[in-house]
Amino acid sequence: MLNNLKYLEIDANKLLSEDGISYISKSLNELSCSEVKLSPEKPSIEFLLKELSKDTADFFLWSIDKAIENLPDSMDFFYINEISTAVIFKAGNKDMQIVRNYFTTPVAFVGGGPGNDEWMTIEAKIILDHCDIVFYDALVNPLIVASLHEDVERFYVGKRGDSTSFNQDELNDLIALYSRKGYKVGRLKGGDPGVLGRITEEIDTLTKYNLSYQIVPGISAMQALSACAGLFLTQRGVCDRVTLTTARSAGGEINNLLPFNEASLVVYMGILSADKICKQLLDAGYDADLPTAILVNLTRSGQKIIHSTLGNFPKEIKDRNLRPPGLLVIGKTAAKDLHRIPAYSPLLGRKVLLMNDSDEGLRTARRIRRWGAKPVFLNRSLISLDGKNIMPEFDDIIFFTPRETSDLYELLEGPKISAECKVISIGEEVDSAFNCLFRRKTSIVPSYREAVDKLRQEHLSEYVK
Repeated sequence: MLNNLKYLEIDANKLLSEDGISYISKSLNELSCSEVKLSPEKPSIEFLLKELSKDTADFFLWSIDKAIENLPDSMDFFYINEISTAVIFKAGNKDMQIVRNYFTTPVAFVGGGPGNDEWMTIEAKIILDHCDIVFYDALVNPLIVASLHEDVERFYVGKRGDSTSFNQDELNDLIALYSRKGYKVGRLKGGDPGVLGRITEEIDTLTKYNLSYQIVPGISAMQALSACAGLFLTQRGVCDRVTLTTARSAGGEINNLLPFNEASLVVYMGILSADKICKQLLDAGYDADLPTAILVNLTRSGQKIIHSTLGNFPKEIKDRNLRPPGLLVIGKTAAKDLHRIPAYSPLLGRKVLLMNDSDEGLRTARRIRRWGAKPVFLNRSLISLDGKNIMPEFDDIIFFTPRETSDLYELLEGPKISAECKVISIGEEVDSAFNCLFRRKTSIVPSYREAVDKLRQEHLSEYVK
């Protein structure tokens, strides 16, 4: 699909274009692009934009030292900072959006917790320290912001009900702009980013440009009540459900807090009791067409999200032979058309196994994090239970030495790696050792610096087939 891309070439931009196309082609595993040669009397970015609007080609390259973010709405762009080049294309070009998401990292929405600076996850801290810029809220503990890595740019976008607040639409656009300019963007929110945090507005702006994102959950203020105030939102025989709302609506009016039967109902451990749950709610008068989502193995490699209705979800569970652990979400928010899925990014959400935590391994892990994936260090993750090794979950592998291949073979007690797993070897000796034991070839790179890029190439090539 991507092999048919055409780019505009003019004499005034020839050197930049040649270097840029060479870099893009090499990065995207020898992507071939055909040249459309133009000879304008007065070469300018305005001339090239007019040609793009005529669909003469898919894109052109321009220097990033010349401001181009004020492009007309009909145009889009992204930066490749390694070669100081901007790639400009017509807005909505799906192929170019895929190319962009190879070069731009997913935006990270991170939960900073309810106030205590230590109530933030380890992953949240790691992700934030890997960002180039972090947009943070008023309710985020200043100690969290102060403890960010010294190279991280901080950008305050706080809102307060009794004072001037940062404009939400402007923030939405800033996040998308910095992402397209090649920054690893972090959006640090108080509590959990998905709970009453206007995250959907920011995500919708990213979706407009087909930019990708990741979400790192945090502890919501609701979850802190028992620890901080002795207030337990659910008590056996007293209260068995929770409704989340805000005091004011989007227009500023006081919310109508009733009725409670408009709440989203979240049922833990409901997979095995689906028939009884369904009957109870239908008998109570709930509509059989009420949207229902079945969520199994959340955060795990085997995660499943299935959309159904109240009247049909028990059949879905039986037909798919679903087993715990799982959640049921019943209510209007469970409707499929209200769910927001990140745009494709080659490594987003994948777990990459590393058996080497040397300096090279740690640098590789940093790049893995940057692209929205998670490094899994085997020596830190391996546990033993009843005399048997319990392997951590992983999707892909990067091998640094031949010895690592034999160590993994012994731990797995044979060549037990799925066909979908991408395997990267640093050097031909590693590939030979793996091939001898596992009877399959790997993708070879000359040094650890190219390993993550090669992994991205492998997944992108498979995605665009």
